[in-house]
Amino acid sequence: MGALEMVNSDHLIGVLAGSKWHEGIIGLVASRLVEAHHKPMIIISRKEVYSKGSARSIPGFNIVEAIRSSSEYLVDAGGHPMAAGFTIETRHIEAFTRKINVYAARNLTEEMLTPVIKIECILAKENITAQTLQIIKTFEPFGMGNPQPIFLTRKIIVEDVRKVGAAGSHLKLLLDGHEAIWFNIGEKAAQIRPGYLIDAVYTLDENHYNGSTITQMKIKDLEIVQS
Repeated sequence: MGALEMVNSDHLIGVLAGSKWHEGIIGLVASRLVEAHHKPMIIISRKEVYSKGSARSIPGFNIVEAIRSSSEYLVDAGGHPMAAGFTIETRHIEAFTRKINVYAARNLTEEMLTPVIKIECILAKENITAQTLQIIKTFEPFGMGNPQPIFLTRKIIVEDVRKVGAAGSHLKLLLDGHEAIWFNIGEKAAQIRPGYLIDAVYTLDENHYNGSTITQMKIKDLEIVQS
């Protein structure tokens, strides 16, 4: 089971612990899960006695304060409002998860949990190219303080659409000849049909498959303009 499928939707702060996650990548995993679920995420590299955790947050919610509210379970903790790291006694992970979610219930508001997408610019569909992606890549690495640019393309036609993933939770699309993927789309998948005209909000990424590399739109949101 992948990390995306392991997230407990009932928890305001997602806490995942696993022995197979190396502490060098847990920050990246947390960032990806925040992007997918738009809620604070904590990933713990589980060891026998002491485990390392890395956390990423959403705007408005101070994750390091949330972690320190459970200081009785921690060996150390540090960071800033949007990102933090800590060491925890492994035997306390479950209690820590419960207590930090009690803190979240008091301090994490519905407004914070509502995603706000900041669009860099409107991109014409003819500029969705590998050349454009290469220009974007000159601004890497992306992360906190340097977010990956998000684009809006208006009135682009849906040529093909199909569900992918183990539970059919992702959507693969062909938009005016451009490949696109939308992760964890949920109920909105049923609304999108070939022939629809949409406004798409997305990032541009590379997709490596069977030895080839293509430019792919990673959908953040879309609006049906004409059905």
